[in-house]
Amino acid sequence: MMLSAQAVQDRHAARLAFVRHEHPMDGESMADELTRENCAACVLNGYGADEVGESGRELPSPKHASWARIYVQAQRPIPVAWRAAFQAELDSDNAQYVAGLLRDIATFGLVFDDSAVG
Repeated sequence: MMLSAQAVQDRHAARLAFVRHEHPMDGESMADELTRENCAACVLNGYGADEVGESGRELPSPKHASWARIYVQAQRPIPVAWRAAFQAELDSDNAQYVAGLLRDIATFGLVFDDSAVG
């Protein structure tokens, strides 16, 4: 599949989101929960994904507003444990977000992987 120049840029930016930590990688920063909760790379890689939210109804998934689009754009396998949360993203009442997510799926594909870390 040949990607457009824009799709290549989107994929690159999404892949960087998984590795660009917003804090030093020393022991002290890695131990601080608030620092890790506010780091996109940490939460996209699963930090805090299994915690139940204040409502008690949240599905396991990264606590990042556009996690589903970032995973799809990065062509990163989504853990099967997050399938219900991914479906909830598709069922969102935010029509523009859903349209973007569907466009990303058409462009980059979608892979669920039960061996992916989540």
